[in-house]
This record gives sequence, structure tokens and C-alpha cells, in this order.
Amino acid sequence: MKKYQVFVSSTFRDLIDERTDAIRAILDLGHIPSGMELFPSADIEQFEYIKKVIDECDYYVLIIGARYGSEDESGISYTEKEFDYAAHSGKTILAFIHNDTEKIVSGKVDYKLETVEKLQKFRSKVSSGRLVSFWTTREGLEAKVIKSLAKAFSESPALGWVRGGNDDREELLEQINKLRLENEEAQRILAKNDNYEEVDIDDLAGLDDKFDCNVIAAEYSDGSGKRQSETKTITWGTAFSLVAPSLLGGLTTQLFSKKIIQGLRELFEDPTLVSISSTDADIIKVQMLALGLVKLDLTDVGGEKILLTDKGKATMFKLMAVKKDAGQKS
Repeated sequence: MKKYQVFVSSTFRDLIDERTDAIRAILDLGHIPSGMELFPSADIEQFEYIKKVIDECDYYVLIIGARYGSEDESGISYTEKEFDYAAHSGKTILAFIHNDTEKIVSGKVDYKLETVEKLQKFRSKVSSGRLVSFWTTREGLEAKVIKSLAKAFSESPALGWVRGGNDDREELLEQINKLRLENEEAQRILAKNDNYEEVDIDDLAGLDDKFDCNVIAAEYSDGSGKRQSETKTITWGTAFSLVAPSLLGGLTTQLFSKKIIQGLRELFEDPTLVSISSTDADIIKVQMLALGLVKLDLTDVGGEKILLTDKGKATMFKLMAVKKDAGQKS
């Protein structure tokens, strides 16, 4: 199934619940939400980054309530600037405008006349030349988002994960398939070699060496659930210990990443950690391969499974088995 990246834009604090519903709807449809949760404060430098994120997205969802939002030095809200950029970039825009702002609670409404006029002009701009959907309740909005996205995916399909010209896509897919087959064959050979040894790299980091692991943490204390990047410093031996017992029966790459983040939560006593970057998960996997601690096998459906080698088992026992004289893990 082709996956699309969908940018969700709105004012932030007044529409947190509605944004959460829209993001969940995108995830339920099997696609990738993106938006200001990664950068909820607004400034010019962050807006330049947001433009790059919009460039990478396939669809743009805009939710408008009864607030205009934070403004730049020229008096234009960042939400309107995002919309203008998406429209200028030719993105497929799905707009959802609140149809009865008088029923919105006072803390989520603009009352200053100048701001109210800006919001009205913005609503008119969004409605001009395109179909928009109107909503009054969270439930109604979520249903409209799902219906509109499904229709857009069907009637206006974008490039999705393969970002390139249509003329190059067939050749690119052939190359990807060829590489996949070569990779599977290499995995079969590797999986059969139970005596796989550590590769000969002069400066290869050992189990006692440290590295910085990039994780995503969610802050729920204020009710926003916003996410931010954090760095946790651990040794390669610690990273190995986090997943080694589970590798006795083998783990898929996805479960491998989940086991690492679960271990980090316990190690740092930090329940807010929700995921590890896919790049760092791959780096940990490659390092374990290079150290001869794990090997790759194929699952019954052609996926990748990570298993301990004999050396990996011996290392796990050395690092984690309870010593008679210590009475605790080393």
C-alpha cells in the first residue's frame, strides 16, 4: 500500500483535541501525519523549516476554528503563512472550517476586532476557489477528515513514498527489487553461518564505548502530548543488553526498535520516551552485526529477523547472568 505524508495545520492550543483526532484518523488510514507538534512555538526560523516539511508532504489538511493564531512581524498568522505556502506549492488542500463559532467556548475565541477581521478574511481566502468542509463537533470533524482524505487519495493520488518523476518510477522500482533480492540472498548466506565473526575494522567501537542515542519523548503533563527529540548516552554493551534476551527467539526490525525504547524507558526511568529514530535503530543493528553478536534471517513472509549468534549468546551471558559472588547483574 502506498503511504502518503499529510501535513496538519491549525492554530495550536485551541484545537489540540481536534488535531489529535485528525492525526489519529490519518494513522488509522495507514498514512503518515506531520505538523506543528514537532515545533509548536512559532518564529521565522522554524517557519523556514516548516516549509521544507510541507514540501515533503503529499497532502495539506487545514483546520480553522475561532482564532487567527500567532502573527509574524507583518501581522500575518503563521497558520495563514503555512496555507499560502501550501497553495503556492500546488499541494492538494483539504480545509475544514468551523461553521458555528458562537458555540465555541470563550477561551478558544478571538474577540479583538482587528484579529476577528483577519480571521474572517482568512476564512474567505481558504473558501475561494476550492471546496471546503464545515464542522461543529469533534466527532463530525474526524468523520469528515477520514472521508475527505480517502476521496483525495483515490481521486488525486500523489507520489507518496517514491518521490520522483513518473518516467523514472518503473526503472527505480526495478532497481529496488533487484537490491531487495540481492539483500535477501546475502541474508540467507549470513543466516546459515552460525560462526559469524566480528568484522575486521580497526576503529570499531567496542561494548564499553559510549554513543548518543536519539529518541522521541512526549510531554503529557500539560495535556498537549507534544513530542520533542532527546539524546540518551549509553554504551554499546548496554544497548545490546536491552534487546539480547528477546533475540534468542528472533525479532523483526520493528520489534527490535520497540524493545530498545522499552529498555530505555526502564533504564532512565522515563515513561515519556515513545520511540527511537529509525536511523539510530539501524545503527545499533549494524553495530551488533559488525561485532558479530547478531545475524540476520528471513521470516516466513520474506521479512527480516534478527537473531543472536553463538558469540552473542556468550556475550549476553557474560553481561547479564547473575554471578554467585555478586548476586546481581554486572
